[in-house]
Amino acid sequence: MEKYQSRYKNLEKLTKKWDALPSQTRAEVDKIFQNVTDAQGIIMCVGNGANFKMLMEYLCNLCLNDKAGAKELGEVFDAIFEMYAAVNPHMVRLETVAGDLFDTAQHVRVGKPASKIVEVKFRGVKNNKTDEIIQKSIVAVG
Repeated sequence: MEKYQSRYKNLEKLTKKWDALPSQTRAEVDKIFQNVTDAQGIIMCVGNGANFKMLMEYLCNLCLNDKAGAKELGEVFDAIFEMYAAVNPHMVRLETVAGDLFDTAQHVRVGKPASKIVEVKFRGVKNNKTDEIIQKSIVAVG
């Protein structure tokens, strides 16, 4: 029973985050996935690995270009990732935090060169089975 309650809470959390997306960001996601109108629709779309990666790349583009909706879509992505990782436990988020040293193997920098991370805009994704970084973390340095 707890398992189902947990799943419902995750869906409820995702729905709240989806509903909080700016209309422009939601419209852009709709263009990518064609007719995604709610949180359940986005879950169905990103269940496929290629679509999951497409959403992640769109989010990273927003973060890199400091565009409106990046923070809110990041929260949607975080909620989706919890569900995605439950089915794909080998997929994990990179442990990137402010204060870490910038590492080109794990991070993409936004802004001028520096050695210390001051803000994490997107926590990257790694395949723990293969040790492959699927998407580097996007960070601001200073």
